[in-house]
Amino acid sequence: MKTRNDRDQLVANGDSALDRPVEEITIEDALQRAVRYHNTGDFGYAVELYTQILEASPNHPEAMHLLGVLGSQFGQHEEAVSLISQAIENSPNQPVYHCNLGNVLQAQGKFEEAKQSFQKCLSIDPNMAEAHYNLGCVFEQQDQISDAVEAYQNAIERKPDYIEALNNLGNIHRVLGDLTEANQAYQQVLSINPDVGETLYNLGVIEQKQGQMGKAVEYYQRAVQAGVSFTKAHLNLGYLFKERRELNEAVQIYRHALDIDSSDPEAHMGLASVLLLRGDFEEGWEEYEWRWELESLLPFKRNLIQPFWDGSPLDGKIILLYAEQGFGDAIQFIRYVDLIDNSSTSIIVECQPELVTLFEAMDSINQVIPRDETLPDYDVHAPLLSLPRLLNTDLDTIPNQVPYLSPSILETTILDDPSKLKVGIVWATDSESEVENWLMFASASRSIELLDFAALFDFEACQFYSLQFDSARTDIIIYDLEDKIIDLGGSFDNFDDTRAAIMQLDLVISVDTAVAHLAGALGKPVWTLLPTVADWRWLCDRFDSPWYPTMKLFRQEEAGNWDTVIQNVGIELTQLVEKRSLQLSETQVYSMKEAMQLIGISPSTYRNWERRGLVPLVQRNPRNKRRCFTEEDIRYLQGFVNQRRNS
Repeated sequence: MKTRNDRDQLVANGDSALDRPVEEITIEDALQRAVRYHNTGDFGYAVELYTQILEASPNHPEAMHLLGVLGSQFGQHEEAVSLISQAIENSPNQPVYHCNLGNVLQAQGKFEEAKQSFQKCLSIDPNMAEAHYNLGCVFEQQDQISDAVEAYQNAIERKPDYIEALNNLGNIHRVLGDLTEANQAYQQVLSINPDVGETLYNLGVIEQKQGQMGKAVEYYQRAVQAGVSFTKAHLNLGYLFKERRELNEAVQIYRHALDIDSSDPEAHMGLASVLLLRGDFEEGWEEYEWRWELESLLPFKRNLIQPFWDGSPLDGKIILLYAEQGFGDAIQFIRYVDLIDNSSTSIIVECQPELVTLFEAMDSINQVIPRDETLPDYDVHAPLLSLPRLLNTDLDTIPNQVPYLSPSILETTILDDPSKLKVGIVWATDSESEVENWLMFASASRSIELLDFAALFDFEACQFYSLQFDSARTDIIIYDLEDKIIDLGGSFDNFDDTRAAIMQLDLVISVDTAVAHLAGALGKPVWTLLPTVADWRWLCDRFDSPWYPTMKLFRQEEAGNWDTVIQNVGIELTQLVEKRSLQLSETQVYSMKEAMQLIGISPSTYRNWERRGLVPLVQRNPRNKRRCFTEEDIRYLQGFVNQRRNS
């Protein structure tokens, strides 16, 4: 047959140049030359040679087979299946033909047909390691895990240095939780090649799951140095740097991830979390806008027709603001309505139904809509957590005037024993109701076992009230603490009920939940208990919050250990009890008769209001149990009386 001389190169698209010199060569020589060019990436020349061979010998099985393989490399799967199938018809006992046909069928998602091809290949050559491996991949894609394990093991028996099979076998064991077996498979890979990035990453995951953070960091760093083309190693390494408070290193590794994939939303959000954590708000807010590309937040992404607000003046316009994540996020950032409010702007807020009554009491809001109901007309819109960026918030300009949520005058829940310090507690997050921040591995990392609070329950001067309103309430019964804790959460229908209870408490002690945000927004004293890796809003190494002036932060010193946190809370609580006792001894108090004279009502009227729950209980003298009215109590009651007279 005739073909162009070797020194004449084909262009990449395989176009012919018929005026080039030709030479006489055999089909076998042409095939060898085609394979050489196929292997070296000169695909256009290879295609022309395969085609010329088939023109000279239409049933040449090897040319058909290889032309089909080359076509599949460029996504021409239907043509590839046709060519390789014809090759098999002409030469049915070539195992590699069946194996490559299986590869093309697998690429098409035709797993059953692919499996049959691989099995046919192995019936001809049981020792073909690649076919065992490919069969394992198909089994794994069909969730036939035990069959996949067997196939990978067969591949490794026939080719002990089969890195891909070893890595896949390790992956299966890792997913199944068989970390010892997974580690063995991965270590075998590294004994063959110590720079396999995917395997180094997987070993990092195993060490991280086992709490060996130092080893995890080492493996992730090696994976990054090995030049992995994916960003997962960078993301996990950035998280661990953040956990170790090595924030500059975390920023650097997240930026490295973005060099690899500038559109990776998790890398952007990792960078955002660290920037915000260290107080770099300007860039942090910009990066935080990438949250809408996260899979976990896609259900909350709005595709609204009206334009997104750009922060420009809103004179005469109607703006829709909407909650996007958890209850706590909405409570924290609803404060921004007061910055937007002016005489000609109308503000509509869409939020979870549990927050509607709470937000309706805010003067700056014109209308509150429960989520998923029909929206009224509006001009522009913005999610609540975008407002800090739109309003150029930095550490010095955080709007932290509290309370920004209004307490009602009439309280519906009256708490007993006013002689004691009334303390509300929340020990567990509500993972079903709240959308977890993507960087938190689990809501459990923020939760505390109720028994960890037990040391606090020995304070005789305190009465503890549970503000927990989810399934964790049953812990009170499980741990037989009904005589220590009064459960209020069972009567809560929404956050307005929670607010009513908080307003009658002296202190709230809570893990990082919406209740902590609510107490802070109401201007009540609140002690928030944080894990070592706290959310970005609590910043780093601070024991106060620029968001909530009445909040104190108690931080874990080591991951998972709440003992020191509770000990520090106990010390603070002791000091608070002693200070309160001293203040009571120095405070001017009035008897019932004296107080009623100052207020201008009869004792019987007051007792009637007290029984009906219209006024909060006042403290009683520990010795004779008689009511003691402070000047603050009298001022409150005078205001209450005036309101009733004017209504």
